[in-house]
Amino acid sequence: MSLNDIEVIFGKINFAAMLFVFIFLIYWTYVFVIIYHLVRFGVGPKPKLFAMIFLAGAVILFTAAIYSFSRVDLTKLNIPFPGY
Repeated sequence: MSLNDIEVIFGKINFAAMLFVFIFLIYWTYVFVIIYHLVRFGVGPKPKLFAMIFLAGAVILFTAAIYSFSRVDLTKLNIPFPGY
């Protein structure tokens, strides 16, 4: 494998998309852990209602973040990611 092959491979990887996916995987893992513990270990209906409200807020925040990210023009930012 030559240096040119490595440049071709890294030239085709979209690092901004990888960063975006990584951040939101961490986000949804965090949301799942909170909701799981509220539902599993909560006594009575109050923690389950709070978990449902928390999930609705997480979905709204996730949707707003994706919409906001899609509206950003990455060409105007000085980010050294290939493809932008």
